[in-house]
Amino acid sequence: MNAHAARFMSRPDITYVPFREDPQLRWGLVWRTEAEDARIRTLAQVGRELGTVTL
Repeated sequence: MNAHAARFMSRPDITYVPFREDPQLRWGLVWRTEAEDARIRTLAQVGRELGTVTL
């Protein structure tokens, strides 16, 4: 896990160990198909238009 994940998904019963090589991780949007609506499709379209970003 990277520092971003450790910060925002922390749990008291889990210890995150940082990677020393600092690999680039890829994240993406996911959702249940039964929850898809116009708002989800719009958010996904905005993400496609903005493209990738390196954190």
